Amino acid sequence: MLVIIASKRNLKRAVDRNLARRRIRAVLDELKPGWRSASRRIQGKIYASPEMMTIPLPELKQQIAFLLTKLK
Repeated sequence: MLVIIASKRNLKRAVDRNLARRRIRAVLDELKPGWRSASRRIQGKIYASPEMMTIPLPELKQQIAFLLTKLK
């Protein structure tokens, strides 16, 4: 099971925490279609940081792709 953690300590506003989760899910859907299904579950945790709110989506995609290679 992949856990996306956007803590209140790092992202103060709920709007920012929700946006961080949505951005991570969008990138995961693009990189690994069907990652939420039971047969293709990914084991690991992704922590959202304030910096991820300002970086461009292609760079975020590259960083998450790197994390996925480490999770396997």
